Amino acid sequence: MNYSELDVFLRKATPSEIWHKNNPNKLSPRYDNIPIVKHNNKDIFFFDFTYDLCNNSIKLIKETRYTNIPPHFHKDMELNYIYDGSCEFVINNKKVMLSKGDVCILGPDVAHSSKYKNKNDIVINLIFTQEFFDDRFLSQIYEESIVSNFLLGNLNKSRTRDKYLIFHTLENEHFQSAINSLICIYFDKNNLYKELSDLYVKMMFLYLLQIQYDKSLSDYENIENTTIIKILKHIESNCTNCTLDNMSKFFGYSPNYISNLIKNKTGATFSELKLMQQLLLAEDFLINSNLPIYKVAELCGFSNLSFFYRKFLAKYNCKPKGFREKAIHHKKVF
Repeated sequence: MNYSELDVFLRKATPSEIWHKNNPNKLSPRYDNIPIVKHNNKDIFFFDFTYDLCNNSIKLIKETRYTNIPPHFHKDMELNYIYDGSCEFVINNKKVMLSKGDVCILGPDVAHSSKYKNKNDIVINLIFTQEFFDDRFLSQIYEESIVSNFLLGNLNKSRTRDKYLIFHTLENEHFQSAINSLICIYFDKNNLYKELSDLYVKMMFLYLLQIQYDKSLSDYENIENTTIIKILKHIESNCTNCTLDNMSKFFGYSPNYISNLIKNKTGATFSELKLMQQLLLAEDFLINSNLPIYKVAELCGFSNLSFFYRKFLAKYNCKPKGFREKAIHHKKVF
């Protein structure tokens, strides 16, 4: 699917949109199966995409036109992108008007709704799992970045996560190219769409790092996470041999302090983050080298080969050999 075909696809009325045109001011029957829960003392819809996201790290939706989307919230993070036209959102009881090229990143549990959209008002929703940011974005965190601080703050499920960021991206051609390529790949559903979708989402967020967020429309107080970001970078760079004890000596904090800081800031343990980076390193070796599996495990800091196989299978749903064969096939396709 190219950009021209995508444009035709997105403007074509879906069955849901046709239904709403024929049933104005009515709530879709699908809401009969969506739970209503108490959220900040109000009864609103809870959209749970757990089933949709069980085999994918993201879900992409074209938001239905010709109707109002009622107040709701998600347990996962969401990005709204105005592909064309405009749309008025109500986020945490605040009216926010967004236009073509605008992006709104919502933390988990943010109550929001959107007003009636006409024919040329096209909004794309991207829902992200917790694991997507744990695995794919950790290695790209930068100091002094509002995006990385926002995402880092939302990794911890015990913290208040009702904030949002708004960006105006229309003039950033790199971001526009990345997100439109993502939409093409996702809706085209070719046999590589999962891998390519992850790639384009990663690119998209890297480009967002370069864009100043709109402070007047956003609801977020930038709290610096300099220490934890340095610690996360250290784990990434030294995942094969780092321990809480040697990190304690390097940073000048007690092992207990570092352990608690990591848990409080990310919601994950030191061991979980270290294993994540070891597996990402193994993924790189498998894709870009011909080293035998046992050597890959050794270079990635795994002294027990059985443990490596078990953890790799749990994460990637296939053994290292199968992962390598699939990666080689993908390279040949391109």
